Amino acid sequence: MESEEFNYNQIERYLADQMTAEEKVAFEALISDNATLRDEVALHKDISAAATEEEVMNFRAVARSVIKAQSSRTITIALPSSRRYFMIAASVALLIVAGISINLLLFKARSTEELFSNYFEPYQDLISGRNDTNTDKEVALFMSLYNQENYLEAIDQLNTIDLTNKPLLQLYAGICFLGTDQLDDAEKSFAAPALGRSLYAKDARWYAALTLLKEGNAEEAKKALTTISQDNSDGSYQKRAQALIDEME
Repeated sequence: MESEEFNYNQIERYLADQMTAEEKVAFEALISDNATLRDEVALHKDISAAATEEEVMNFRAVARSVIKAQSSRTITIALPSSRRYFMIAASVALLIVAGISINLLLFKARSTEELFSNYFEPYQDLISGRNDTNTDKEVALFMSLYNQENYLEAIDQLNTIDLTNKPLLQLYAGICFLGTDQLDDAEKSFAAPALGRSLYAKDARWYAALTLLKEGNAEEAKKALTTISQDNSDGSYQKRAQALIDEME
């Protein structure tokens, strides 16, 4: 079959649907007549698809094998029989050999915002419905708004409440600030001395770490989470902290 001239820019423009109608018709005619071009287009599609989250999960193990082989300066690796994944893995290997990092392509760390969303959940309500005569109407209204996750109005309600020596309410206040991106106020709430001396100190420490995460301060968040993960006296937060650290690496 007669070979036709084409270049990678044309392939990328075609796959990105950036060609004019006339260019697209002419290029598809080339694809139909040229087996080499068909293979190149298919390969570009595979590599592009590999950048998506779903595809990453399917061939991550293969790419790890490529990286391991490269680090030991060997090119002999076990590849799946599927042509699709063979071609993808081979392309990844070429990128590595060429000195091009594939971290952003395959192992891009999930954003701190996404991690925060996955791990943040409001602290349970320990006040409402406990038949405590000391629970006044202002606190009851605050907790009602808190349970509805109506954090903005809950914060307004806080102005009617004296939080001095009320560590549990200080914890809830911090969560309200965290839930409305008032991160400086959240940090201050979680760092309140009374809260740090209370039964809820470990809870505050966890939410303080999440606050750092939401700020995008991954380094400091990881330090805080590491401290939590090393605390053998608190299995619940310890496990969560370690799981979050693992996702950040």
